[in-house]
Amino acid sequence: MRLKTERSSHVARAAALYRPIVSNGHRKTPVSHPVVTARSHGGPIRVLLVDDHEHVLWGLSKLIDGEWPRMMVIGISRDMAQAKALIDDRRPDVIVLDVYVGGSNALDCMPELLSGACTDVIVHTSVRDEGVRRRAMEVGARCVVDKEAPAETLLREIVRVHGERLARNATP
Repeated sequence: MRLKTERSSHVARAAALYRPIVSNGHRKTPVSHPVVTARSHGGPIRVLLVDDHEHVLWGLSKLIDGEWPRMMVIGISRDMAQAKALIDDRRPDVIVLDVYVGGSNALDCMPELLSGACTDVIVHTSVRDEGVRRRAMEVGARCVVDKEAPAETLLREIVRVHGERLARNATP
């Protein structure tokens, strides 16, 4: 019984740190919370998910939020216009992006998506075409993770890509 109580209090603390509010019909994280707004990188890795499949977004959200306090989802988007707005508003550390989103080729949008943003992209796709994967890297993705890869692969790449960015930013 004690384990259940400890687990319940952990879940309650995590829920309190990520209590969504609604503003203009969109879910937002309160900006007044110190953990959510911390840019000292002592807090969780802030991840934005961009995919046009609701079940993929749901699964990735559960996977990444289950890694609290190491990482957390700060937003989800089903189209590129909303993704750009979320990048500007929420400033994610890492973006997990599908190649085809809402009828658009996300690779065509990546240069604009990343302009002025201090974030890195992981392309998460089921596309097997090596040309598409190579192009993803050419337009700015830090890596390409197959959707059929084990969940731990994506989590490991989020941590690796974020760590590399911190190292790049730390060098004079």
